[in-house]
Amino acid sequence: MGSTGGASGRLVAARGSAAPSLAAVAAAALLLALAGIARPALGQCTPPTGDTGFAEINVNVTAGTFDKVLPFDVPVRLCGQVPLTPPPANPGGPPPSPPPTLTVQFAEAKNALNVDPKCHILSPAGARWMPGQPIPARIDGTTFRVILPRLQAQRFYAFCFRTQVPVQPAAAAAFQAKAREALDQTLRQVPASDITAAESAAMRRALRQKLIEATGADEVLAPDTLFDPAPTPGRDELMQGGRLNELVREVLNPQIQARSILSGRPAAPGLLATPSYAELQFRLKGSLEAIRGSAALGRLASLFDQQAEADPNLKKLVDTDLAVPLSLPRRSADEVSRMALGQDPAQPGMPPLDEIADAAQATAAAAQYDAATDALDRLAALCRQVLAGGDFAAVKAGLSEADVAELRSLAAPGGPIALAKSGAFRLAGLARNVQRSLAERSAALDALAREARIEAEQVNVADGSSTGNFDTFQSYYVSADAGIVYAPQVDTGVTYVGANIYLRPVNRDAALSQLGSFRQTFTRRFALTLGLTVQSVADGSAGSPQTRDNLFGNQALLAGAGLRITDTIRLGAGALIFKEKDRNPLIGRFRVASTYYFTLSFDLNVAKAFKGGLGGLFGPTS
Repeated sequence: MGSTGGASGRLVAARGSAAPSLAAVAAAALLLALAGIARPALGQCTPPTGDTGFAEINVNVTAGTFDKVLPFDVPVRLCGQVPLTPPPANPGGPPPSPPPTLTVQFAEAKNALNVDPKCHILSPAGARWMPGQPIPARIDGTTFRVILPRLQAQRFYAFCFRTQVPVQPAAAAAFQAKAREALDQTLRQVPASDITAAESAAMRRALRQKLIEATGADEVLAPDTLFDPAPTPGRDELMQGGRLNELVREVLNPQIQARSILSGRPAAPGLLATPSYAELQFRLKGSLEAIRGSAALGRLASLFDQQAEADPNLKKLVDTDLAVPLSLPRRSADEVSRMALGQDPAQPGMPPLDEIADAAQATAAAAQYDAATDALDRLAALCRQVLAGGDFAAVKAGLSEADVAELRSLAAPGGPIALAKSGAFRLAGLARNVQRSLAERSAALDALAREARIEAEQVNVADGSSTGNFDTFQSYYVSADAGIVYAPQVDTGVTYVGANIYLRPVNRDAALSQLGSFRQTFTRRFALTLGLTVQSVADGSAGSPQTRDNLFGNQALLAGAGLRITDTIRLGAGALIFKEKDRNPLIGRFRVASTYYFTLSFDLNVAKAFKGGLGGLFGPTS
């Protein structure tokens, strides 16, 4: 895994066993030269002719660079080369791989963003990838194009490009095993099948997150599967049917059935209580302890051992047919406990059967309970045979009357041996039922895991900025203003020129009507205005006395504010500043005075006008 030029991906190199011949090198060079001649027709970001309605930007995904400053407030279309393509199919081999997919997200901040090669934002705090659902690109050959939302002015940007292609079969098979384990762990936590909508959504997120954790360094979940992050709006397949609902319930139903077998059922109206699997195991342990702790059974086993030493035929019988029943009173407390749990008493450390067991473990537990049932049955038969005398009269003769009575009690119907045998038999049946349920769950889990697929992914990071020209490097924007000013108190209307000072950057190529409502575009409409009248506002001509004069030579000053009502037409108001003669007839001085005004003007782009010198100030502004 490595990263170069803002890219993170898997690079694989093939190594031959011998050096290529000179002829082979020449042929390869010729092919590459021919390919280089033919390739520009494929995968080129050809500049469009005419106005497309988009700000056309080229991006070098591998290098992580853009060919120009990012524009703001206008729709942007990115064009670049797809950095990862699937290998070509071999003739006669599997069908060609589906084309790659590429998605884009971006993050913005007022200061430079720090993003690692895997698209993890390191700083600044609070920066996040937008939009939440990555934007899919349109791919044509090796070229992709993607339309971005309008960007903000004076921002640093980082772009995350994710390219995905199908993986090789070996990698897919390895993921299937990990996916099955991940799904298994998640669904084990579900207590019942009647889940709420919130629980369903949480389960879907948990399933997807577990699958994401199971992917490799260069792998991601394939899109358009049952585990996509967002289902169809207004429809949750886990709650309202659908393929995912079906597959998940096929796992949950036998899982819940096995869990109910193991947990039992409390008493309820019309229903009898059923003991839990653990309670039945506890009862069986008590019966087995009563058998192991029987002094009469212990002496019976000792008498068989003593007489077997002098009787070869009896010894053979003790070592074969009687070995199993006679082993029960000789078991240790730990061995009896393991027998009650359905484990092999001779192999400590085996896990007990519970709700996280698998079908093989349940099968083994059922077999152990079957063996215990058989041993108990044979022990009861041996006790009855000894008490009857016959072949074992010599053994019976060594027993006291108390021993005989205790053996009769142990082997009687309803006695400890019968209770233990009944308990082991019942537990064997439950273990087999659990085995069937777990086998069904395992098969359903396999089917669910097959629905999870992965793709190889390459991640590339590109950095850009919307700060870098006259329009955006300051926190304000200046436009030229020219129009008509009318001041009611002086009862005159003249033309004026001036400047509008916006308190934020403004892109005049962005139509106000596309940026939102009047409230949303207010800061792009409002500006402070400073200007000078083109004509004089002085009076006193034709012999009438002068009461008003210009502030500067033949011009008065305008100071106010205005709002663009269209992209170019502005309405404004403010103060018209001029000189006025003192009202005292004895004083002939003029003092500074003001009155309110209204304007109708045209808002012009100063930055574009000054590119061609002052002569372009009132030129075209498109």
